[in-house]
Amino acid sequence: MGENQKIKQLKDIKGAELPLDTNAAWLGIEGALNKADNRRKLLWWYSAASVALILSIIGFSKYFLSNHNQLAQPTETIKIEDSKDVKEAQNATSDQFKNEQSNQPETNKVQPQSIIGNSGFKKQPNASKSNTEQQTNQTNEAELFGNLAIRNLAGFDWYAPQMELFKLPLSKEVKRIIDVPKSNKLSFEVFASATPSIMNKIVKSDNQLGWLVNKNFNAIAGKSEFATAGIQANLGFQINLTPKWFIQSGLGYSEKREWVKYNHTVTDFTTVRESEKDLLYYPRSPIQWIKINYEGNNSYKFIEIPVLIGTTRQLSNKWDWKIRGGVSYWRLIDRTGEKLDPTYLLLNDLSTLKYYRNNNLGIQLNSGLYYKLNSNWSIMAEPGGSLALSNLTKGSPVTTKPYNYGLNFGVQYKLK
Repeated sequence: MGENQKIKQLKDIKGAELPLDTNAAWLGIEGALNKADNRRKLLWWYSAASVALILSIIGFSKYFLSNHNQLAQPTETIKIEDSKDVKEAQNATSDQFKNEQSNQPETNKVQPQSIIGNSGFKKQPNASKSNTEQQTNQTNEAELFGNLAIRNLAGFDWYAPQMELFKLPLSKEVKRIIDVPKSNKLSFEVFASATPSIMNKIVKSDNQLGWLVNKNFNAIAGKSEFATAGIQANLGFQINLTPKWFIQSGLGYSEKREWVKYNHTVTDFTTVRESEKDLLYYPRSPIQWIKINYEGNNSYKFIEIPVLIGTTRQLSNKWDWKIRGGVSYWRLIDRTGEKLDPTYLLLNDLSTLKYYRNNNLGIQLNSGLYYKLNSNWSIMAEPGGSLALSNLTKGSPVTTKPYNYGLNFGVQYKLK
């Protein structure tokens, strides 16, 4: 650290009157400054590590999903019954294989009961054969056994002649991976869901009427109004435009609630000066003080009509991941409870207030997992939330934008 920089930092420390040429003083000051610098460096390192971790998780998720989608292929189950026709087909195939073997030269024939000794099958010794013939037969046997193992691992593609040759049991169910092209035709789904959620709100002074807010309102409301649980239910339909993209709409009902606990005393008279756009406060005598003591739930009920666009990503044959978002229309149909007046700090009945807007707009975003019970039915579990875009209390000294977040549960049925 340079001398000028040390002097500058020393001057910034109030009450420091130590001689500048004292080494002990410099050591103590540098120690204090280095601790602050180390805290700043540590904060920057933590911030950089957090950003790097988030980017790594996002990159890994995209890489995992892309690779998983390529590997997750539909499967087809081929059931083979032990019927007379199947056995006759196996025998005919075995006879055909034997006839082909009889037409080949003697050195290329493969004996049915001869196989590599380590494979678990019996090997018949043939002392009359020469070393060249035995090596040729062993080579053919190894190639045939290797082809069988490769075919088995590559797709469970078993052949009846090889079954007959090695006396292996024929599986009841044989699975092989197939590529089924997805249709781009429009399809429809209907769904029902319910969302237990937590409701909160964004409250701030109105740009034009903010001067009407009492000087004590924000402090009282901040410690008296709390978030609480609400509920939302939806019945809607989904139009699948492509295998990966869809549009949703429908009809929903939501109840957004807040818990209030007012416990304060009004000790001032508040007078509105419209010409100066200001409030005057005159103290009340103790006998004129007004004690406010109220606790309860305020309820706001809405009818909602969302218009959402979303995308689907297949994680496996049973699991899908969906994300959907868009705008929604909120119609306020009822409100009950007691609300603190922002100017006079008294309680007002919510049902009598005239400045609540009935028509509002909001945005909604959900993302979660869908599990396929069968080809038609699915169940969902997805977190999400919504936020009002418009001010719910137009004409009030404060603006209010409610929002809620919760976990959405539901069922979805695909129409044929």
